[in-house]
Amino acid sequence: MEKIHKLPSLLGIAAGIVIGSIGFLRGQAGRELVINMALSIVIFYIFGHYAKKALHAIAQEVLIKKEYEKRDNERKEKEQKEEEFRREAVKGMNVDLKTNDAINHSDSYSQEPVTSFIRQELSKN
Repeated sequence: MEKIHKLPSLLGIAAGIVIGSIGFLRGQAGRELVINMALSIVIFYIFGHYAKKALHAIAQEVLIKKEYEKRDNERKEKEQKEEEFRREAVKGMNVDLKTNDAINHSDSYSQEPVTSFIRQELSKN
């Protein structure tokens, strides 16, 4: 980005050097050569300034686009993780019993020890 900021100056100086060299080799008079160099420096400086603005705008657009893509990817990853979480939660909620399946109650919980403990505690008070 720093090189983009130097573009107008570099373009103006380069144009002045090229125009001056060509004029000197052609044998142009000193005053006319200086006027041509000054005009070319100003014109190419202005051209460089517009080019700098255009390049800066393009660079900003690219940065904004990258940021948008990054946020979009993060959002998609977040949605995917939430969807996976929902699928896992739904898997645990399903019961795989059929209508006529026999349920084995031998491992079932017996309430008798609990009720007897509660009755004893209540009778103490």
